[in-house]
Amino acid sequence: MNCFSLLPVRIKIAAGFQAITFPVVLMVSSPAQAQTCNAPATDIVSTVSLPGAPFAAIPTNDGCTIFVSMNSQQDRTTPGHIAVLSRAGGKVILAHDIPIPSQGAVGGMALSHDGKFLAVSNGSGVLLLDADRLVAGDGKPVANATDPHEAGPQGQAGSIYVAISPDDKVLFVSDEGTASVTVYDLAKLRGGDTNLIGRISVGIAPVGLVFSPDGRRLYTTSEIAQPGSMPATCPGEGGSGGTTPQGLLTVVDVARAARDPAGAVLAKVPSGCDPVRVALSKDGSRAFVTARGADSLMVFDTAKLVTDADHASIATVIAGKSPVGVAVAGQNVVTADSNRFAQAGRKGEWLSVIDPATSKLIGNVPAGLFPRELYVTADGETLLVTNFSSNSLGLVDLARLTPAYFAQQKPIKDADDAEQAKADAARQARIAAKQPSPGTEAALRKFIASMQAKTPIYDELTPNLATAVRATAETAEKRIEDWGSLQSVTFLTVTPQNADVYEVDFEHQKSRWIIAIAPDGKIGPLGFGPMP
Repeated sequence: MNCFSLLPVRIKIAAGFQAITFPVVLMVSSPAQAQTCNAPATDIVSTVSLPGAPFAAIPTNDGCTIFVSMNSQQDRTTPGHIAVLSRAGGKVILAHDIPIPSQGAVGGMALSHDGKFLAVSNGSGVLLLDADRLVAGDGKPVANATDPHEAGPQGQAGSIYVAISPDDKVLFVSDEGTASVTVYDLAKLRGGDTNLIGRISVGIAPVGLVFSPDGRRLYTTSEIAQPGSMPATCPGEGGSGGTTPQGLLTVVDVARAARDPAGAVLAKVPSGCDPVRVALSKDGSRAFVTARGADSLMVFDTAKLVTDADHASIATVIAGKSPVGVAVAGQNVVTADSNRFAQAGRKGEWLSVIDPATSKLIGNVPAGLFPRELYVTADGETLLVTNFSSNSLGLVDLARLTPAYFAQQKPIKDADDAEQAKADAARQARIAAKQPSPGTEAALRKFIASMQAKTPIYDELTPNLATAVRATAETAEKRIEDWGSLQSVTFLTVTPQNADVYEVDFEHQKSRWIIAIAPDGKIGPLGFGPMP
């Protein structure tokens, strides 16, 4: 897809806002203050609006402060930023909104176990920030480590997730663009030495990272195994077509990774279609992996991952649509069902609460659009949910997720499922009839003509799309100019988001375009790319 595509494909987003200053919240608190900080909200599920699209949320150990990494869904040319939230008495308020350096989307975060430093992935590497200074509104990095192996989108490593070993000695960064996990010495990084120790080769698009309770092993997910390593049995996501191999759950020896990353892999185990996140049971005996491409939660015996990989898989549980985040909450496991390929117009999504002992879904909890990451506070009482497409942070009071609550939510969830099924049936009917939405072909032809004339029709695009096109117009115009004159436009199919797919043939290039018309009649989303 071209860089101004607003479809939910794997695209790096960046953003920035001016700092907003409110009263400073101190990091250090007494036990009584911490109890006040962790007081539950009035509602079972409460929501805090944010000035950006949140990726991850992580609280300080006392629960009085929550850091949230954020991007913009409208402006990809400005830096990412960190929201600093103050939490007390059941209320959460924005204390600071701090731009930080980034050349791609800011993503996963990890707080050192001494509470002094916050590590943040930023597309091209990792930032190390002083936690106390962040609370005071200062986002100047202690270290900015840029991965020199730039092989991802826009020449970046695609750094998306971070983890710090329990002894605060080693920092790991998953780099989607390089199919590897980068290893840093945290003490050296604190001192400003940004040289990496080395890289661990994993599968394509690594993301999730989690340590065993004893800190001896690191578990990491990769969305797709390397080509040729296993059969391509998983369908392409989001209507992309084709098939891919399963993804991998890789087990890493942490001590060896600190001195010899390339030789630290203990096992690579198939873990379903597009596995993206991993969490461990309290005792570390079970690994829970969200297989986004199969709408499933996969359960593994961690001991067998290394000793008997063929029998390590214990169960596969059907979760919601496209689960991403996963967390262990008490005796249960919760998945964030992103439904990231849903049709436009939805108002919210759901979390699935699963009993791992029975491998059964026991209930659902409402969330915002594209719930992405889950994090349980240190006291085990509150679940943090980043609603990426709703620009909000959800807080769930885990103690009040009772059978009665789940029974209350069930008819709401059933009605939502029925509505989704109805919309999908209509989409399937359009596919069978080879029927595009009225006006999409004419709009596509008009947009292409405007790009060929180098006068983009910004006023006929949705605001988000207009912003994206402005940021990349010169590059897109040059590409279309090189393709030559327009020859033909042929309708192909409909995406899961109900957008129309066309093959557009130019004099020198065949291309694939995806387009939809918004309710106000404007174009959006829109994306394109060359075809073989």
